Amino acid sequence: MIETTFLSTQYVSLGSFVGQLIFVVNVVMAMWTFVDAFSWEQDGRHPMMWTVVVFLLSIAGLFLYLMLGRSPSFQAADGRQSKT
Repeated sequence: MIETTFLSTQYVSLGSFVGQLIFVVNVVMAMWTFVDAFSWEQDGRHPMMWTVVVFLLSIAGLFLYLMLGRSPSFQAADGRQSKT
């Protein structure tokens, strides 16, 4: 009886940790999306919209943002113009 209780609380703790980790990863992805979108968009509406999409849809939202939400042309890190 004691072993069963120990195992069930151990799995609850692991599940809680994984849930918290996923939440933290979602928050970090949403923050990165906001900063990235705000860097190329002067209007405050679009970065916030993409931040909410990425936070709610997680990896699928980030994929949508990278494919649809980024500016058509942006400055590459080395100064070259890049078309996406």
